[in-house]
Amino acid sequence: MRVDPWKVYDPSNIEQGNQIAQCVLNFINDPLTLKGTKSQSTFENALPKINEYTVLSGIVALQGKTVEKTLKKRKTNTMPQTYLLTLTTGLKVLPAEKIHTQSRGRLLHDMHAEILSIRLFNLILLEDIKRINDCSDNDRCGKILRQNRNGLFQLRDSTIKLAMFVTEAPCGDASLENISSRSSSNVDWKDEKCGLEPIRGRSFFNRKGLVRTKPGRRDSQKSLSKSCSDKLCMKQFTSLLNSTTFSFIDPAYRYQFYLEYIVIPEESISPVDVQRCFSDRLNLDKSETNIQDYFHAFKILPTELPDFPYQFKLNNSLNACATSLVYSPVYPNMLEVINKGVLNGRSSKKHINKEASSQLCREALFERVAELNSNCFENIKTYSNFKGSIKELRKIKEGAKKIFKNWGESTIDDFTIRGES
Repeated sequence: MRVDPWKVYDPSNIEQGNQIAQCVLNFINDPLTLKGTKSQSTFENALPKINEYTVLSGIVALQGKTVEKTLKKRKTNTMPQTYLLTLTTGLKVLPAEKIHTQSRGRLLHDMHAEILSIRLFNLILLEDIKRINDCSDNDRCGKILRQNRNGLFQLRDSTIKLAMFVTEAPCGDASLENISSRSSSNVDWKDEKCGLEPIRGRSFFNRKGLVRTKPGRRDSQKSLSKSCSDKLCMKQFTSLLNSTTFSFIDPAYRYQFYLEYIVIPEESISPVDVQRCFSDRLNLDKSETNIQDYFHAFKILPTELPDFPYQFKLNNSLNACATSLVYSPVYPNMLEVINKGVLNGRSSKKHINKEASSQLCREALFERVAELNSNCFENIKTYSNFKGSIKELRKIKEGAKKIFKNWGESTIDDFTIRGES
């Protein structure tokens, strides 16, 4: 834990950044676990077409330690092994009104690639816990987790560190310089009074260090979903765990589930923006709570890999890809294509059927929790009741929100646990 501002951007570790990025891009180029299956065409068809662009993200496990060796008077690094855990694409978000009136836990609000990867990571953990619980022998290990004697879980390998790769700087405060340089409107620079609510993502570029929402265009319907910059910054307090997985992980090993690195293409990084976004604006040394005890800082690493396959960079001359790809090579059955918050080809109008919803939606994740621990639903009738029952995680989030100052409200998406289909 570090209280004083620390240096977020680490350009000296570009070799590690290249390794993490390459792990994700290798799968795009050659999806080994899908070769020869019907899912391969689903995967490939979900990638952006020649006239489209999207953003790509992936969570990577680094196993083993970086060791410096001297061979023939020349120092070289033996890098840790890398394993791809999640691969996601996307840059869409649903308006707050649609979530409030239609979702009942069945629509995905935020389909930005980074956020989908985090939700998919939590789904992998729940699936791993289920596999371990269903195992009949004494080996209490899954693909990435193992069960301790107290019945709770930790990473199977204690040397693993988690990293995220994303092909663009996260939307929001960490990419203000990039966004403002693309803006042709003087209106976007006008000042506004800053209250307790977040501001739109692509407006008021002079207001820095503040929480923003997505999307940011003035002509778009309002969303209360926070920017990827803000959500990732919050993960420095909460870890990658969410309310569905937090209680299953041994508290002594929750530190394993924080991001160690976020890797971004070198040309997309503004050192000033990432420093302000992920460090300087937090003022942890002035915090009145003990929220610092939960804080784990990640580093931003650059990558200088050559041009990516497909269009995984923001490009105003192309159309934004409407669909999102969700895939995990850890559990290959976790392959989905999302469109407008539901499975591609399904309707997102009016009543949302279960068959149309993603494995990553709130209702689906909570149903998995119910299968693993039915006791957790005693005296709990709604989704909001459940989230409130995870008291330690709630305490961390509320403490962090005070530091952000203008976090504001979130979209209401409540539903009855075990609701009708």
